[in-house]
Amino acid sequence: MSKEIDIVLIKDVKGLGSFGQTKSVKLGYARNYLLPYEFAILSTPANQSRFKALQKREQKRLVQEKENSEALATSLRGLSIKVTELAHEDGTLFGSVSSADIVAEIKKIKGIDIDRHFVVLSENIKLVGEYAINIELPQQVHAQVNLSVVGEVKESRSGKKSK
Repeated sequence: MSKEIDIVLIKDVKGLGSFGQTKSVKLGYARNYLLPYEFAILSTPANQSRFKALQKREQKRLVQEKENSEALATSLRGLSIKVTELAHEDGTLFGSVSSADIVAEIKKIKGIDIDRHFVVLSENIKLVGEYAINIELPQQVHAQVNLSVVGEVKESRSGKKSK
C-alpha cells in the first residue's frame, strides 16, 4: 500500500491539474518530481499562506502580460510587410517563407521583437502572392499582419534568366 500526500499545484501539470488545485498524489511522485521541479508545494498551513502570495503575484503577472500583449497586438494590426525571395518564373519560390523571415521583417519595419513561435502559418509559403498572417500572442490575444511575397528571378552568369 503506497502513501499519499496532499500538494498544491503552483504550475499547470498535464494529466494532473492546473495552478491552484489541491491534489492527493503518491508520495514518490511528489518527492521525486513535483516538489524538486517546483510544480507543487506541500499542502500545509504555512504553505497555504505562501501559496496565497504566489497566487497574487501570478495574477499581477497575468494582468501585465495581457496588457503587454494587447499593446503589441495594437501595434501589429494592419501592418503590411514585404518579403523578397528568389523565385522561378512561374512564381514558385526556391525555398519558402518561414516564421523567422516574417519576424525579421517585423523587427526591421517596426523595431518590435516577437517570438517566432507566435507566428501561425497554416501552410508553408512557397508561392509569390499576398497572405494574411495570424500572430497569436500570450493570453489569447491575436493580431493579423498582411504579407506580400515578391519573387526575384535569378539570372545566370550569361545574363539570361534561369529557368
